[in-house]
This record gives sequence, C-alpha cells and structure tokens, in this order.
Amino acid sequence: ASVLLNVAAAAFGDPAVAAMSIVTRIMMFINSALIGFGQGFQPVCGFNFGAKKYGRVLEAYCFCRRVAFVFLFTMAVIMFAISTPIMRLFRREDAEVIRIGALALKMQCVILPTQAFTIMGNMLTQSIGYSFRATLTAIGKQGLFFIPAILILPEMFGITGLQLAQPVADLLTFILTQAIVVMVAKELRAMDREMKEKPREGEG
Repeated sequence: ASVLLNVAAAAFGDPAVAAMSIVTRIMMFINSALIGFGQGFQPVCGFNFGAKKYGRVLEAYCFCRRVAFVFLFTMAVIMFAISTPIMRLFRREDAEVIRIGALALKMQCVILPTQAFTIMGNMLTQSIGYSFRATLTAIGKQGLFFIPAILILPEMFGITGLQLAQPVADLLTFILTQAIVVMVAKELRAMDREMKEKPREGEG
C-alpha cells in the first residue's frame, strides 16, 4: 500500500509525495493509540467468549466502541481544525506540500470516527476466533479496498483522487466491517439466549 501510494503521488510531483507521507504518518499515530486500547479489549473479549459469557462479550464490545468513537471524533475535530498548522510543522517553507497535505488530512478526518467501528470490529472477530471474517476486516483498509482506490481514483480525478483514495477505502472497510459485525452480534445473542435457556430446560 505504501509503495502504491508513493508511486501514485509521484505522478503529481515531490510535493504530493511529501504531503501524503506526512498525512499517512499522522493518521497512523492516531490509529496506533486506538489499536493499543483495542488490545486491552481483546483478552476481556476472549476470556468471556471462552467462558461462554456471550452477553459480556457484546457489552465489552459496545463499551469499547463508544469510547473509541468519542476519542476518534475528538481527534478528527482537532486535526481538521489545525490541519494547515500541523502541515507547516513538517514543511514550513513549502506551500504546495502544505496545501495538498492539509486537504488530504481534512478528508481523512471526515472518515476517521468510522475507524472506531472498523478497528473494534476487527478486534472482536479476532478475539473470538472468527479468523476468516477477521482477515476480511483487516485487509480492507490497506489492501482489499485501498489498492483499487489508489490505482483508479488518481487516474479519474487527478490529485483529488489521490487525496480521496484512503478515505474511500476506509469508508468501504467500515461498511464491510459493519455487515460482518451485525452477523456476529446476531450469532452471539443467539448463543447467549441458548446458554440462558439451558438451566430452565434442566429444571424442567
């Protein structure tokens, strides 16, 4: 993904390469904090799933998703507001880098809160052993959707397409992850109901 992004950006000159590299690293820094939070959720999720406490798995997931959304929404608002000053910190003397990077950063900030659902959904499916679905959610952001986006959008929309490639990939990954998590949540609720009904059957 990094190689393809650099190749696509190179078609628009060195300022585009520099700007997109800076924006990518800023977003990676924000997402790394969320991934660290999610790694704290994983053992809670895994232990409760192993103990057949499926209701607790869903409670933990919903709680962590809310916290993650608030965090990312806050970061998105802040980064959107200071996108130009942030770019100036890296390349104060290059107005073109600042212009390209600030707009790309704003575009990614618009989609950033959806990453709460994507990352926590991926953590959920990983922790309960749904490997295929976890793999789909994991490869969507930088592979399944990003690679076609970075190959097609710059050709169609020029530098705007380059700036849009990651937000488009993130949005499509969010939609895919939500579809998967809805199915997983239904399965967990069904298993939770089944576990609660077993003592009643034994009493009968």
